[in-house]
This record gives sequence, C-alpha cells and structure tokens, in this order.
Amino acid sequence: MTEVIDLIDELGTRALLAGNIVFPPNGLGAPELRAAFNLLVDPSRCLELAEALLARGWAAARVRWFGILPPAVISLQDPRSGTLLNLFPLVPGFFTDPQTVFEHAWGYRGEMIVFDRRVPITDRLLTMVLSVHDNLGPRAAAPRPESETGPLIDRFAALITNDELERLPRLVRGVGAEGVMRRLFDGLGLPPAATRLPSQNYARARFGIPGAGVLSRLLLRAIESSPGYPGHVTRDVSLARRWVLGRLPSEIIGAAAYILRARRARRRLLRAGGA
Repeated sequence: MTEVIDLIDELGTRALLAGNIVFPPNGLGAPELRAAFNLLVDPSRCLELAEALLARGWAAARVRWFGILPPAVISLQDPRSGTLLNLFPLVPGFFTDPQTVFEHAWGYRGEMIVFDRRVPITDRLLTMVLSVHDNLGPRAAAPRPESETGPLIDRFAALITNDELERLPRLVRGVGAEGVMRRLFDGLGLPPAATRLPSQNYARARFGIPGAGVLSRLLLRAIESSPGYPGHVTRDVSLARRWVLGRLPSEIIGAAAYILRARRARRRLLRAGGA
C-alpha cells in the first residue's frame, strides 16, 4: 500500500481512504478486517491512477459482473503482495454529478496515519453512510445482506450525534443518495426520502458512455434503489415515467441499444487493462 500512497502523491491525485479501516480514527469502533483497500478517487483522475498502477505491475482483478450495469469499481491486485485495491470514481446510487460528490467528500475529509504517512480519509458521517450503503462493493449491483447492515446500523444509531443526525438528510440530498439510504433512515427512525432521477453526468459515468436516454436513467434509478423499501419519488421521476409511457416502443429500442454499447465499451476497457 505504500507504493500506492507514493504514487498518489507523485501524481497529485486526490483520493480518500474509505471502508472499515477508517472506523477507528472516526471513533466508530473496531472494524471487521477486510482483504482489500478502498479509495474514493477524484473522478477526473481515477483512470490515470489506474493506468499508472498497471504500468507498475499491478493487474486488473477479475470482478464478477451480473445484470445490466457494469461494476462501479476499478479493482486492481498487486501480484507480488496479493494486495487488492478498489478504486471508486463514483459511489453507486449517489445520483448527483460524481465530481460534485467527490468535492463534498474531500471538503469534509479527515486524516489517519498509514505506514507513518498522513493519508486523507472519509469523514465520520460519510464513513457511516458508505458502510451501510445498500449497493456498495466490488459487485455494485449486489445489495449488502441485512446480516451485515443490521448490526452496523444498530451501532451507528448509538454513536451518531445530534449534529450528525441533523446533517445526515442534507448530506443524502446533496449527493442524491436517497434511494440507497432507506435502511439507514429506517434504522434511525427517519422517514425515507423520495428518490430522484439520476443526473446525466451520473448516468454517463455509471454506464461508461454518454447518451443515456430517459428510460435508461429510470432503469438506473430502479436498479440502484434499495430493495424492499418502496418509497416516494420526486417530481422529475414522475414526469419522466409519463414521458416514457408515451414513447415506449422507441424508448425500449433506444435503451437496449445504449446498454449494449455500454457493455461493449466496458469489455474493451477490461481487455485493455488485461482483465
């Protein structure tokens, strides 16, 4: 991991260490050990960092890919040490522009010491949010089991401060994460917020290519919202649904063609990275 930290400094890339490893410095208790390091990376520089790591001997890790959406993570492995590194240029289900999400996270960042180096980390509230995110992980479309989220939500309910509880809905609205925070809101006794239509910038980053139509964005919203927690939707979703219903045959054809192009683009990217 020291090589990664050195390379990040060398490139001047902004990246935040995230996941269970940042529980202790955020006062969230002892973490369950994981085999991988997770970095939330400036979206405008994430691919550059991945390419630099590949050039230094890292290899693209194989990620299981099911369903329509490609993985939201770039997973790399160091064949010498076996270290697994997950680079997140976006947070799946955070429907605002990914650059806006990162700038927010960077603005609230904390620090911890890793191998005698000060490393930026996600702040306490965002760490809680990401830890109980309903769709986060190497398989971005695979919801985290209740057996994992339940105990964490119970822990955070006991630890969260009044200020953090007041800030939480604003944070979730700001990053467009209403659809993936329903379990957390339910566990904290907060009413689930209405989910919104993913932004064009989010859809482009999530599918990997530009040109997402309204139906593709509606599909994205449906896939990346929490299962089992039906809730209200914002006005833009209602309007989009009515718009699509009036153009359903052509929208279905257009969405299918767009998703096929996205899958092909992802495969080309994986082949280029040696996966």
